Amino acid sequence: MKKNNIFLMGFFIIFFVCCFFIKHVHGVDGENSVDEELLKKHVQKVYEVKCRGMITGDWKELKQYYDTSKKYAQWSYEHEAKRIKYLSDWVDNRGARFTNIKSIIDLKRVRKRDDMYLLSITEVCQFDYIYNDDIEGQKNSFEVTLQHSVGMVNKDGRWLISRDWYTDCFLNALGPYSGIYIGKNDDEILEGLKAVKAVNLDGVKYDRQKAVQYADKYYSKYNAKYKDCNGIGGDCTNYVSQCIGDKEEGGSIAFDGTWFCVYPKHGGRAEGSRAFVNTDAFKGYLVYSGRGRVIKRGNFEEVAKQSNEYPIGAAGLLQIGDLICYEVKGQIDHFSIVTAKDSKGYPMINSHTVERYHVPFDLGWGGKNIKFHLIKIVF
Repeated sequence: MKKNNIFLMGFFIIFFVCCFFIKHVHGVDGENSVDEELLKKHVQKVYEVKCRGMITGDWKELKQYYDTSKKYAQWSYEHEAKRIKYLSDWVDNRGARFTNIKSIIDLKRVRKRDDMYLLSITEVCQFDYIYNDDIEGQKNSFEVTLQHSVGMVNKDGRWLISRDWYTDCFLNALGPYSGIYIGKNDDEILEGLKAVKAVNLDGVKYDRQKAVQYADKYYSKYNAKYKDCNGIGGDCTNYVSQCIGDKEEGGSIAFDGTWFCVYPKHGGRAEGSRAFVNTDAFKGYLVYSGRGRVIKRGNFEEVAKQSNEYPIGAAGLLQIGDLICYEVKGQIDHFSIVTAKDSKGYPMINSHTVERYHVPFDLGWGGKNIKFHLIKIVF
């Protein structure tokens, strides 16, 4: 009997210690799961308002959800205003309109730092648009995946965003909108070409369909067989090289002494050569090896210049599986792979860093310092 009492006493002691631990370490007042759902609900609301703003072009409604008395929150708010203005201009310039924009968030982690809650969030943002002169109203769709670090504070009983940090796929196009100021006064705004004949190199035919299937499969969920180059210069070139070269699932372009990937025999992840993972080296390799040809270099107006023969310009020559290289201020900065065409025939691309899925090739890339290199794979 005494042994049973001792056992029960020990059990209750352990039980209360565990409750104390859960309450004061893992949760906030023992209600971590409730708090997480509450925070997620507030962030989802803000992102829904942001999506609505990207359709209407109105950024002012967002202000009430940011603690703009703090600089990081004001910067985050101003960034969203620039994005909304840019996307509004982009779709207008295309002669199109957004019909739906939807944000889906996945809350990965919540941490408390002083009076702020830090939320690690994966956002999948889905866009639908149609062209104004399309009688049939054919829908075009794309999506981007963004990794956010969001700060939330409770101020006077209201949850507000104190910061929202993420790598934005539209960032390179926002320069012209830096004059937008969103401070105490919301109203203060400071003011072609012939088709390239394919050649057969190494006796290998490039499988464009498989390259695109690979691009779609691994656009957000990376292939664990390969090293992830995010954090060491970006994964965009590594990803495109995988798409066109992977033997099992990709386009199966043969490796050579310059462009290749080494697969460890006993575990570990495959690492590519410099030409496999570096933007400058990959661009140079494609051109000098003869495996790729730059059919046009220029800004959007230049690569999309219309003619009787090419209604949407040189960009219309690209097929799925072809590549686009992005030049920023004279430097090769990014690679993407063409994975679809929209209803007008414009290329839509996938890429890593940031993860893009069937996104219009020029979206996020604007201004006089941006040049597109249209690269046709010539197998």
